[in-house]
Amino acid sequence: MSLIPLRSLTSGLTRLLSSLNPYQASPSLPALPTQNIETSSSKTARTLNHLLKANHHAHNIIQHGAPNHLPLLLTSSYLLGATSEQLSALYDDSLDGLQHWVESTEQLVEGDWETQLGRPGHERAFVDFFEDRLAATGYEWREMVGEVLFEKASGRPLGYALLGDGGASAVSLAAAFEVGSQVLGIEALGLAACGWDALARVGEEEHEHEHEHEHETVEGQTGDLEVVLGRARADQRLERYEGRSVEQLLQDAEARKLVLDYGKSWSIGDLKKAFEDGQRAATERLFASAGFEVSSSQVLSASHAVRVLLPIIPVDWHIRLLRQWWLLFLSTYIVLGRPEFDSKRITNFALNGRDWRSVTDRALRSKWSTDAQFVKSESIKAVLCDSC
Repeated sequence: MSLIPLRSLTSGLTRLLSSLNPYQASPSLPALPTQNIETSSSKTARTLNHLLKANHHAHNIIQHGAPNHLPLLLTSSYLLGATSEQLSALYDDSLDGLQHWVESTEQLVEGDWETQLGRPGHERAFVDFFEDRLAATGYEWREMVGEVLFEKASGRPLGYALLGDGGASAVSLAAAFEVGSQVLGIEALGLAACGWDALARVGEEEHEHEHEHEHETVEGQTGDLEVVLGRARADQRLERYEGRSVEQLLQDAEARKLVLDYGKSWSIGDLKKAFEDGQRAATERLFASAGFEVSSSQVLSASHAVRVLLPIIPVDWHIRLLRQWWLLFLSTYIVLGRPEFDSKRITNFALNGRDWRSVTDRALRSKWSTDAQFVKSESIKAVLCDSC
């Protein structure tokens, strides 16, 4: 009789324990299909795995002050059906201008890494730190990522920073789970640590005191998200914040209070309906732009990331994550001048025979095929809007 390897037993037990409370899928939001490019025999999957690792080892996760776009471009193109040759060409075309790793001035260790959150120049140190932690936990990257993001026992939970910097960390983490990439999981932690910003601090502070306010009644609270947005659109106090960044908005005490008041006025009851309402609003926000608008595209990409993550994160983080996304949405909406939404632009638009094949064709073969934000979310607009 052959014996089951000890590592297989340990791994199986870990997966069993992680499937129990608090890690369980929401009944209304089942987990989405995932792949594992690290074990797949598919040539395209192996190419994606190779390219993601090559980028991970060569290039900084922060490029010219913004998250490295290459992993997002590669995974989005792969999920839309790019061939191995197309992925390789995208990688080669994106190399020009990418910054290589710069060694950090110091090493991070257990007990002090949290004091460096959000500080510039520590990208490599954070990635090295999380890779060392991964090695110490037996290379079970999904469980290690979950511990760092959501469990207080492992330190300051980085989950509060998932929606910082336009949701870059959440998008990276969702992609890691969608395709089964360890390096993307590590990069998501690095982006969260580097992107610990005003939104993360607001989220941490609010959630640390959530039990103190759980029985509070919020005046005018409603489950209708459009009502809340209508009130914000009519609030003249918000006019002065147009043109600022989300970081500047949330660093202003008066503005932060207004954002939080509007944030709390949306009552999240049924998780599935709340998410659908949020994603509909994000889509309409993208269509409200006369042309391509990066921050609206980021909010829509972040909403997809939330959809991927909600069923596989601890239950007590479901509402927290959705509320963090809502604060990102609200803040972005305010700094962009609170434009009016017109849902009829979507519901009444004539597709003229175009379908999802048109989406993938434009995403992979148009002049925008090397634009990560376009491939991720603007492709939705491209199939519906003949002005693009």
